[in-house]
Amino acid sequence: MNKHFGRFVRRHRLIRGYSLAEFAAACGLSAGYLSVIERGLQKPPSDEKIRAMAALLDYDPDNLMCLAGRLPPDIQDWVSRNSKTVANLLREFIKTQHQGE
Repeated sequence: MNKHFGRFVRRHRLIRGYSLAEFAAACGLSAGYLSVIERGLQKPPSDEKIRAMAALLDYDPDNLMCLAGRLPPDIQDWVSRNSKTVANLLREFIKTQHQGE
């Protein structure tokens, strides 16, 4: 499971002053389900719920999607249509990053 996502959500939920029940309700989740997500015992919720969380946390939804281990939906679609190009671009990028070290 993704413990980093859950820890991040919990930490920022508390910083924003939301109780577990308030935040869960505002995202359309049950408090029990949010609790297991925050403890890293359950996968992150749907893309729609992640975007709702990002809005409540005043956090970039693309970044929260990535923290959940997903690409934003519009990027997922493009990558699926251009997978070879994306793979080549990423390999080139990684190679240039390693050369700079």
